[in-house]
Amino acid sequence: MSASLKFDGLKELMATLKVSGKIAADGVRSTVRQSAYAFAEQAKSDTKIGKTGNLRRGIKVREDVGASNVVSFDVRNTAPHAHLYEYGFMHKNGNRHIPGNFVFSKAGGARQRMNDRIEQILPEILQAAVDKS
Repeated sequence: MSASLKFDGLKELMATLKVSGKIAADGVRSTVRQSAYAFAEQAKSDTKIGKTGNLRRGIKVREDVGASNVVSFDVRNTAPHAHLYEYGFMHKNGNRHIPGNFVFSKAGGARQRMNDRIEQILPEILQAAVDKS
């Protein structure tokens, strides 16, 4: 899909780009949010429930709201020992390696599905932004 853009000077171009960036970010926010939660659910389902359940319960999703026109969600495990479960560790006597489970790496399919979905919807969103300005 192609988009057309018409402007009469640098001031109008800058205004159009600013509006288009905000509209694009707002348009893809729900897709990125859904993908982040799908990623977290996949990671939770791949995590074994231990004695306390802290590993599974520690997987959290939060939106990073740093810069304007940027959509970012952070999926992390807040359990203090999550890195040991994810990447593995050496046993305390030092003669045996306990391998990691790599649950976040295995859940990477959600990221690819999100990218594919954004590639589908972004041209329509940008065209709507251009038409609106």
